[in-house]
Amino acid sequence: MMWFTGPLAGTRVAGSGTFSVISKGPMTNMAGASQANGFFGAFLRFSGLHGIIIQGAARKWTRLHIRDGKVELLDADVLVGKDTWETEDIIREKVASDAACIASGSRGERRALCSHRRRSRTCRCP
Repeated sequence: MMWFTGPLAGTRVAGSGTFSVISKGPMTNMAGASQANGFFGAFLRFSGLHGIIIQGAARKWTRLHIRDGKVELLDADVLVGKDTWETEDIIREKVASDAACIASGSRGERRALCSHRRRSRTCRCP
């Protein structure tokens, strides 16, 4: 799975907050891409990264934490079973009140297609 920002991410150019997620499709084994807007692309760039490539699968529930260009895989057991809003609240309490958070929620745990970027900018996924 690959997450990348655009070349203008973090600038004042309209629409520059877009980021793309590219992965292998579960049904076709071909590449599939999706784009989204919000603060994540800009925050990723502000952390000094243009993109993230994730290979393989974790043996336990894990969250990806990025701060100031440092990337860590941290334990996510406390987030299992939480919806996207609860996950965002827990992450912001642990990290920072203005942190950008992308969460799959409980549907993602069951491998259903659903994601969440920021409570005020997208729908809730149960």
